[in-house]
Amino acid sequence: MKRSLSPLAAASVLLLAASPSLAQEEGPAVAPVRLTLRPAGEPTPALKYHLLPELRELKPGNAALLYYRAFSPDWLTHLQPKVAKRLDEHEAHPNKVPLDEFRWVLHDKALQEIDLAARREFCNWELTERARKEGIALLMPDLQGFRGFARVLMLRARLEMVEGRHDRVTHSLQTGFAVARHVADGPTLIHALVGAFLARLTLDETRQWIQQPGAPNLYWALTDLPRPLIDLRKPLQGESLFLDQLFPEARDTLASDRPLPLSPAQLDAMMLRLRGAWQAGGERRSGELEDRLNLAVQAAKAYPQARRTLLANGWQPRDVDALPVIQTYLLFEVATYDRIYDELRKWTALPYEQARPRIDQTLERLKRDRAEQASALAYLYLPGLEKVLDSQAFLQRKVDALRCVEALRLYAVAHDGKLPARLDEITDVPVPADPVTGKPFGYRAAGDTATLSAPPPPGQTPNPANTLVYEITLKK
Repeated sequence: MKRSLSPLAAASVLLLAASPSLAQEEGPAVAPVRLTLRPAGEPTPALKYHLLPELRELKPGNAALLYYRAFSPDWLTHLQPKVAKRLDEHEAHPNKVPLDEFRWVLHDKALQEIDLAARREFCNWELTERARKEGIALLMPDLQGFRGFARVLMLRARLEMVEGRHDRVTHSLQTGFAVARHVADGPTLIHALVGAFLARLTLDETRQWIQQPGAPNLYWALTDLPRPLIDLRKPLQGESLFLDQLFPEARDTLASDRPLPLSPAQLDAMMLRLRGAWQAGGERRSGELEDRLNLAVQAAKAYPQARRTLLANGWQPRDVDALPVIQTYLLFEVATYDRIYDELRKWTALPYEQARPRIDQTLERLKRDRAEQASALAYLYLPGLEKVLDSQAFLQRKVDALRCVEALRLYAVAHDGKLPARLDEITDVPVPADPVTGKPFGYRAAGDTATLSAPPPPGQTPNPANTLVYEITLKK
């Protein structure tokens, strides 16, 4: 996988997290997910089943080394053509290709190595410095491989469910959540998106588990998961590292008391890197001379605004005027990118229901202002933070929806196997609100059935990625 200018365009297929829909009078906007549940009380001890490896289970070492051992060619059974074909057929027609055909996953060496990796004290991909040096040219083919591993890991969990081996199911799901968080702990937004995708697969399998006969109640295990499950801090910070590759020391220069002119050789090297970035993004397909002329024209056009920006940085006019025009322009581009990116990124520290409208408003303003801005680079490289924020929030919504489901199972144990008429009748444990809207989940009960739902964010068309509808049937 090559890191594109817009990580979201390359990874949009990963944004398949479930979400909510509550237009109860009009009916659900998307096909519901049907759940068949049985009452289940709190396990003893309450965290007998936990969904991430505990500290006492962690061993010293870097998980990344073991993850990469799992890629050993002799262990990649799931990539063998015949096996891969049967896996595809099983996913498309599970009733025609029996699960029992894949019992080999119970002893798969690659998964055993991933189990070990998930229980290491830390995971360092050693990509931060490479992202700084290679910029948008950084290749990440390993990320696609983790999706394949997750596929067979969830098959293993399903087989363990069928056998009623709840301790082994717990172990497999712990591995799934740990891998998701490890993958997301990388310096690009693609890492965050792939991590969210892996966590979503694991949550889907967790939803299957709680429907099995004898399945333990996971309310406290789900509540004990980190919030947010996928942390965006490192990916958000890492997303701007590419500028350090394009324009080394530009940020240090902007932070200094006065700028120093670059030599012709330094400027030439910087222009070559910029040309390569434009070509990587499909923005330029011309010759070197034409690209240099285009850059010179753009720099001249932007110079008045660029000069004002650098003067606003606190520098003296004589120091700014001593800089080559190209250097002034490139410093302006870096300063503009950092200003705009921070204007968007600052909102991500807020709860989703507060952050998303503000990001939308900021993007609309930037779209209106773009025609008046001399900057070309800053807008070209600006990531779509709203989509990344969506993926994180919709994932957290799936966690809290399952907490609601488990709260229903707890209630049924204490009330003769009946469902509550309203969610606020559940008092033994807190019932979580929808983290996307900040409001309670929609709930409607009728006898032994109920619907749990949540809507898409304002302005979004309902679809399976942003809307959640669970149709619940309670067995006694």
